[in-house]
Amino acid sequence: MAEADDPDGLLGTVSGSAYFGGVTRINVKVGEETLVVEHPFPAGSRPRTGDRLTIVIDLSRAQRLENPTSKD
Repeated sequence: MAEADDPDGLLGTVSGSAYFGGVTRINVKVGEETLVVEHPFPAGSRPRTGDRLTIVIDLSRAQRLENPTSKD
């Protein structure tokens, strides 16, 4: 996650999340796209649906997942 005013960041809204022990997987709506982000949030600081987040993508660690319902 990034500071709210990070010029490289993408501002989005959390549309859902799931806790997986060491990481939390969150769905972040950025414009018309939904990004799936995994991050090791400390207990008590995990984002909730409706929270606004600024994220910065580390392209060396990013993965594109195929959407089985996509018409591309």
